[in-house]
Amino acid sequence: MAASLNLVPSQHLTLTPQMRQTLQVLQLSTLELSQKICDALEDNPLLEISESSEETFENNASEGDQELYWNAEGDDPEEWETPAEITLSSHLLEQAGCLPLSEKDSGLLRWLIGCLDNDGFLPESLEEIAQSAPFQEEADPEDWRIALSLLQSFDPPGIGAKDVSDSLLLQLKHLLNRKLLAPELAKLTEETLRNHLTLVAKHRYDELKNKLGCSSEEIKSVLEVIGRLTPRPAAEFSADKINFVIPEVAVTKIQGRWTVRLISRSGSKIRLNDSYAQAVVQSKDKETMQLWKGRLTEARELLHSIEQREKTLLKVARAILAHQEAFFDKGPSALRPLVLRQIADETELHESTVSRACSGKYLICPLGVFELKYFFSSSVGPSDSGEAASAAAVKAALKRLVDQESKAKPLSDAKIASALEQQGFSVARRTVAKYREALGIAPASERKNLD
Repeated sequence: MAASLNLVPSQHLTLTPQMRQTLQVLQLSTLELSQKICDALEDNPLLEISESSEETFENNASEGDQELYWNAEGDDPEEWETPAEITLSSHLLEQAGCLPLSEKDSGLLRWLIGCLDNDGFLPESLEEIAQSAPFQEEADPEDWRIALSLLQSFDPPGIGAKDVSDSLLLQLKHLLNRKLLAPELAKLTEETLRNHLTLVAKHRYDELKNKLGCSSEEIKSVLEVIGRLTPRPAAEFSADKINFVIPEVAVTKIQGRWTVRLISRSGSKIRLNDSYAQAVVQSKDKETMQLWKGRLTEARELLHSIEQREKTLLKVARAILAHQEAFFDKGPSALRPLVLRQIADETELHESTVSRACSGKYLICPLGVFELKYFFSSSVGPSDSGEAASAAAVKAALKRLVDQESKAKPLSDAKIASALEQQGFSVARRTVAKYREALGIAPASERKNLD
């Protein structure tokens, strides 16, 4: 068959660069948008912060003054410094520096501190640590054991353990040495930690009582001691970053009606520098026009994208309020089923646009701070009113039942399903189990506590 060329007319949708940027800006979270604005201000001299934002920034600047410390040693009174972050290593090295140790012992102790993981454990054995040390020929195994014993006496208690069980035993020893624990209770707790920790995790207290041969009151005391211990001794020095949530939408009640407004943040408002823009437009120099005309177009497109983002976000938030107004009056149990398609049809937007507008955007109201996607939930089953109930409302009712249950006789999934049915939610036991696991709630056998 001979090859040939044919022209076939067709239609397809092509996104312009302006449309791509508008969708990209719409999807950005508050922090990401602020960063994009800062980058644009540095890169494009035709943009500037609006005067109202500058005034707001100046008025709010004093709010963070209590977190800054003036360096009195500096010649310039405008030099400020933030307090240094205390890490696990610096905390331990400070304690080691207070001890009258020889150069060899100090080196061994510092090497052990450097081998600790983020949880404060020593995952490697002393033999493996000694082999990797640069001064292994100068120290014998006994020197390493002494250094480890010294490290395990440091604060926080349980540091330098090989695993969680070893750390809990070290913390127990710390309480006993400080006479914060009776010897008899410490002995029972030690036996529990060494041999019966699985029974504690599974809340099998009757079996634990038989194994230890003690009374219920003694078991309660043992559990109280274990509750004072921490499985991760270095938890307070965790390097995990805190992700801050900045709401962009506020829902308030004014004269008996719920209203939606966008929260204006300092530094989030930018505008075109009229003087520079007018100079570019009126310039008769062709080189100047070619150089700055593109930058002027970029600035206007960015401002247009931010404006469209605010309009879309406000439109979507108002549509959500119209559907979920009962939530703001009665709480999570009043959430109604809602899907993206409903908001898209009402706002005449595409589903993907609604999804972008809700992703990473947060709403603040008298009940707290919620992501906009929180208000979307599938339907579960009919309620007493005949309308379908939302999955979020069922989860809220389930959590409330678990919070109010007797800890000595926790509710099973079947009993929770029955209780939910009495509240008007027709939910199967399997659905209850799925929602319970999604909420991070343990089964009834593991929620049981002693009377």
